[in-house]
Amino acid sequence: MSKIPPTVIVTRPEGAYAGADRLRDKALALGFSAFTLAVSKVEQLSLTAQTKESVRRALNSQQQWIAFLSPSAVFVFKNVLERVTESSKIPAEILLAAQGKGTAEAIYSCFGRRPDFLPTVFVAESFAQELARYMDEGSRVFVPQSADGRDVFGPLLRAAGFELETVDTYCIVDAPLTDELREKIRAVVGREAYIIFMSPSAVRATARAFKDERSTLEALKIVSVGPITSQAAVECGLKVFAEAREQSEDGVLEELNKVIKPA
Repeated sequence: MSKIPPTVIVTRPEGAYAGADRLRDKALALGFSAFTLAVSKVEQLSLTAQTKESVRRALNSQQQWIAFLSPSAVFVFKNVLERVTESSKIPAEILLAAQGKGTAEAIYSCFGRRPDFLPTVFVAESFAQELARYMDEGSRVFVPQSADGRDVFGPLLRAAGFELETVDTYCIVDAPLTDELREKIRAVVGREAYIIFMSPSAVRATARAFKDERSTLEALKIVSVGPITSQAAVECGLKVFAEAREQSEDGVLEELNKVIKPA
């Protein structure tokens, strides 16, 4: 009888999202059984006159950067551009910065170009500090962001002396889990099963989704993309099995590879 492979559950936002299926597929390629779990969804906020004016101003400013903190921010901003300018193109003279590899790939997918800046450590604090050292004096930064994200990137850049404008373009809300998905997760309890969290919001949404069947969630081994996400898990009373050294999908896959091919 063949051995049942370990299971990997990839949490993700519902809808278009760079990387979710790729991460699942790479887990499959490593030898896991894998499926995705949409625990949340991205909701684009209404475009106010002020938001439209902010976007137009950014597109027409000198020494302008646009900084993206997540893949979702990129996809939503593409929709915003199409509604404000009737085009999804960003002028070539505007420089783009991405917080991490997944965000960089989303920029290429949406705008057909690589970011002009990618930090060496993929967290907001390092992103802000490294970008501040990289930009020319007088550079301006525009940040289309989530309304419920951590507010650390903007304050750090302003403290470094740069002019920065943030605009809330979307929010993350919980996505109801189907009975089929719940049953699929219950079926792996008692087996070797891992759940991947790529953001603090995914942790919190999953904890809310399983608040009435906590034992099911606690039976899964948590693999976190990084310390901020791990902290969210601890705050929800969950134990982290492994934390990626590089805060990216590649870092998560490296941790999963240790399970398949232990040292």
